[in-house]
Amino acid sequence: MKNIKFVCTVFLFVLSIIGNAQTEKPQLIYVMDPQCSWCYSNSGNIEEIANALEGKVDVDLKVAGMWLGNKAPQGGATYFETVTQHLPPMIAKTGADIGTGYYDLASDSSYTFSSLEPAAAIVLVRTMHPKKAVVFAKNVERALFVDGKRLDRLDTYLEILKKLDIDSEEFEKEWMGDDNLSKTKADFGIAKKLVTNFPTLLLQQGTKTQVLGVGYFTKEEILPKIEAALAQ
Repeated sequence: MKNIKFVCTVFLFVLSIIGNAQTEKPQLIYVMDPQCSWCYSNSGNIEEIANALEGKVDVDLKVAGMWLGNKAPQGGATYFETVTQHLPPMIAKTGADIGTGYYDLASDSSYTFSSLEPAAAIVLVRTMHPKKAVVFAKNVERALFVDGKRLDRLDTYLEILKKLDIDSEEFEKEWMGDDNLSKTKADFGIAKKLVTNFPTLLLQQGTKTQVLGVGYFTKEEILPKIEAALAQ
């Protein structure tokens, strides 16, 4: 039954692409993962881009499912060594703020850096309040990379929900429920079909979909590309 839900959700997404192709309003598709440090470094940029284009395009945030199941790394000495090697180049390029809380969490062998729980949270908020999906995802990423909050705990999200005035009771009920998990896993499948790296920003206009940016990109870099595409 869960596989049927997954196939149906992907099928509906394909139908939505066909439907969008029949309308004039373009769509920005942003593919990210809440455990991805480069996605975190780009979170402010994608929010600025979405705000700048409000009313001109629809923004659809898709979660990628970078670390799932036994592929999700466990905190501890090995993971801590990995992040201390890989984060400095990202920080040097983007200026992203990585808090001591994240390094503490990276050292914690009781925590698994799974994408499923935060991805499901983002998908649910996208369903409940589509226009708040980008800012919610940004807050989730900040909770992890700055504050070192565990993304497998409900209380991490309750703080963000309160801040953004989103119904916490509905969230708690649906977050890890079968229906929302089916939607989340469908997102993983869609993201896999759309991109090979993330973050990636795409513009869908009619029957044409083009890649606008991969990795770290700024509003100043992306907006001219979008404006040129929209003018065609």
